[in-house]
Amino acid sequence: MQAIRFPCFEFTDDALAPLAPLRSGNEMRFFFKRPGALLPIHHQGENRLVAWGNKKLAALPRTGFCKIESIEAGKWKWLNPVPVRIIASAGWAKGTWFQVRQGIRGMLVHDQDGHPHCYVVTQPATHYFKIMTGADRMPMLLDQIL
Repeated sequence: MQAIRFPCFEFTDDALAPLAPLRSGNEMRFFFKRPGALLPIHHQGENRLVAWGNKKLAALPRTGFCKIESIEAGKWKWLNPVPVRIIASAGWAKGTWFQVRQGIRGMLVHDQDGHPHCYVVTQPATHYFKIMTGADRMPMLLDQIL
């Protein structure tokens, strides 16, 4: 998954004002490969926009994704990850948008300066997802199977 989109009503206009160029009507889109990519998350009762993974800090994994197998094997334990819900109405993988109903599983970690970063948790792609997108992995959708 290289991008997400989410409804703007999940955030205040003030929170979204600096991101106006990314707004498309009543929704926002974030692409992982673009500089400053963010993920909208729900954590501790509030919605926040945080950095999508890490592209430059040596102290954190340089990616925007983490495999569920790695989490279960304890490879992320040193970062004290916290599970969060990534707010999304759709995801984009290899040129195909797909519907997201309840959100996507994310892992929130903090860098050495205390800044939050969220990684999209992935799993092996279902047969349908692989046929639809050609991707071998897919995000872990909450309460939804593709």
